[in-house]
Amino acid sequence: MVTRSMANIRGPLAETVTEATAGAWSQQFTHKHVMATLKISTVITRTGKKKPTYELLDLRPLTAAPLAPREQK
Repeated sequence: MVTRSMANIRGPLAETVTEATAGAWSQQFTHKHVMATLKISTVITRTGKKKPTYELLDLRPLTAAPLAPREQK
């Protein structure tokens, strides 16, 4: 779960997401909590470092308030 205290996730839209859908999401979900469906892949850089990449597949409104982030041990 991504919370306000976490960094933004950046990545492309899936090919199945149309410009019209992306525009509707922008208007409908700006400044609101949503549930995102992401495709997460790992790429390996030339130096051997593994780096995650994210592709946005879908956005849905949350039906309940987001849970508080868990404390790290």
